[in-house]
Amino acid sequence: DAWVTITREADNGGDEEIDLSLTLSTTLTEYTQFVDIPYTLTITNAGSSTATGIQVNAPLPAGTVFTSANASSGNYELFFELWTIESLAPGESATLTLNLFPLVDAVDVVAFFEVIFADQPDSDSTPFNGNPNGPIEDDEVILILQSVNGGNNGGGGGTPEGDIDLELSIDTDSDSYEQYVDVTYTVTLSNNGPDLATDVVVSVPLPDGFVHTSNSATGGAYNLFFQRWNVVELAPGETIALDLVLFPLTNAPSIDNFVEVIAAGQDDLDSTPDNGNGVSPQEDDEAVVTVTNDGFNGGGSANRLVRQGNPVIDQVFPTVTQGELYLHLEENTDSELLIEVVDRTGRVAQRIERSLVRGENRLEFEFSQLAPGQYFLRLNGEMNARTHSFTKL
Repeated sequence: DAWVTITREADNGGDEEIDLSLTLSTTLTEYTQFVDIPYTLTITNAGSSTATGIQVNAPLPAGTVFTSANASSGNYELFFELWTIESLAPGESATLTLNLFPLVDAVDVVAFFEVIFADQPDSDSTPFNGNPNGPIEDDEVILILQSVNGGNNGGGGGTPEGDIDLELSIDTDSDSYEQYVDVTYTVTLSNNGPDLATDVVVSVPLPDGFVHTSNSATGGAYNLFFQRWNVVELAPGETIALDLVLFPLTNAPSIDNFVEVIAAGQDDLDSTPDNGNGVSPQEDDEAVVTVTNDGFNGGGSANRLVRQGNPVIDQVFPTVTQGELYLHLEENTDSELLIEVVDRTGRVAQRIERSLVRGENRLEFEFSQLAPGQYFLRLNGEMNARTHSFTKL
């Protein structure tokens, strides 16, 4: 008789373990506003078993918008800000390179990345348990990139390094306006000293129902996207001016425009930046101007494009297009909507009017006439809380 010996390999089943770790690298030491930020996420499986069903949360840092993504393995879903990888063998690595376009300046660009799911247990980490303030396990990593103009969180008062006295005023080329006729607003900023003012930020919003035509400044630069006038330095006794040429779509009886200094690098002797009520000036770093509509007839299209509801964009598809674009948004009331397509320089490339109904709205657009490049969507003169963009090929 012959004996047959059968050896069975142990079946670990659900006891298989992996060891996923994340690292991040970038060629930059600092970022520059309106210049792409490239960085690369690398995921490595140091375990003895193959990892499957991997999901990595890879969000866009606040103040940036998507330019491009390239994954050596798996797929990056921009809508969910999620990198999914089907499998990663023991010792294998995969990379995801993201290029993002910073709209902000003088603030830190921060993003927290983490493995949030895998089919197998990780030997030294627990997916989706991280602290966004900083990594605590090797399946987490954080990006902190400072602007070439310095990093801070903006807003509020300055530091005790010097005393300044900023004074603000605003005027128009006429006390009255006419629908569809440009109005020029002039904002004047003075430093009554005694020290040099640095890193001054002035909030200069577009009034409801007005859209941007052009701007020019004798000092500093106007950021149309955030509707802020940024001034790097203002010497004691110096005065500079910002001219905004705006196009009124509204036919409202009167329009107010409140401006205010919202940040500075030094303490102001008689004012506190960013403490205004948005209606009437209480300190000399705040100002307001009102224009009236002499032709207002109390009916017709009056206030037709003044924001009535609060439309929120849910999805823009596709994000890269040769012309067709679909927009899905929610509105809390029946209203009229002005959509502005804004290019990277802040120029309004196209304006579109649509009627919305309460609830879900699906809109279709044709942008084949736009020049190739990246564009952002602005609703009723304001950027959406979650900025959406698309690239025209």
